[in-house]
Amino acid sequence: MLRTHSLSLLTLCLVAACSSWHQETLSPSQLITSRQPDKVRVTIPGGRHVLVLNPRVSGDTLAGLDFRGDRKVVPVADIQTIETRRFSTGKLALGVAGLAVFTAIMASGCWSMNASCQ
Repeated sequence: MLRTHSLSLLTLCLVAACSSWHQETLSPSQLITSRQPDKVRVTIPGGRHVLVLNPRVSGDTLAGLDFRGDRKVVPVADIQTIETRRFSTGKLALGVAGLAVFTAIMASGCWSMNASCQ
């Protein structure tokens, strides 16, 4: 039972890790209009990252919400980079390989000790 829960948790972590932030080449207004992402991460002066949920561009301002639901406003002129989350095939392949190795190790350890693998 514990092994089943461990494997389920590992699989959940694997799926969550299969995406990463990718820098976009479009301007903030072009990106928001064309792709309508549900969240963006922007870099502002000083190298600080700001996460904006449900982003919208109005005039010279990028606005949305933070994780607490508070309004987040960033002047477009202050945005040095803008990034979106994308699926990563390489991370998925690496994760699947790691999951296969983990499963093989767990199975071989279980069989060699003549223990029940429930």
